[in-house]
Amino acid sequence: MKFTFQIENGMTFTEEFDTPADFIVGQLDDYDVLPDSGKIVELVINGEKVDFEGTILDLYNLYA
Repeated sequence: MKFTFQIENGMTFTEEFDTPADFIVGQLDDYDVLPDSGKIVELVINGEKVDFEGTILDLYNLYA
């Protein structure tokens, strides 16, 4: 799972996790790995681009 997201000030970041479960575990830590409000710009799972619109929180809710 790899995705690019944009934060409120316009900066973009790309993060990569081995699996969606690893992303969920990271978000469940004492502090969020990624800001919930970050807007997903691009999502790639298993090498395939996925059509997804929403925030990091929306992505979390999709896989949690």
